[in-house]
Amino acid sequence: AKDGKATLVLRSGAIFFHDHGVYDRSLGAVDARNGFAVDGAGASARRSFRPALRIWAEVLSRPETGLAICGMGMRDVSFDQGFPKPLTVYRGGHPLAVPLKGEVVKLNDQHAFLSLQPDDDIAVGDVIEFGISHPCT
Repeated sequence: AKDGKATLVLRSGAIFFHDHGVYDRSLGAVDARNGFAVDGAGASARRSFRPALRIWAEVLSRPETGLAICGMGMRDVSFDQGFPKPLTVYRGGHPLAVPLKGEVVKLNDQHAFLSLQPDDDIAVGDVIEFGISHPCT
């Protein structure tokens, strides 16, 4: 691609976008090979693209220590290439300064089960911004 002789082909039925999962990992592999160029100059594939979609879900319940239930599930997000990743927690419309360390460990039709670390500050009514992987599914 660096020599300018590459041809970009988009096939019918396919889409070209970036995500927070499988495509992000793939672009990291491109970076490891120094295989991406912009205007003929080497560039970071990961930093040149931004994820196309984020999902927002409210924390509905804290049924036990270390667990939060969020209002999104398999009907709302893809999960074939990994569960959604929590990105930012909002309380009262403002982002919390401390990043969330927890992770989604299970989805059912309408809910995400978020396993939390002891220092994660999550309350019922908070809204969590999630990144997803492979949004075309």
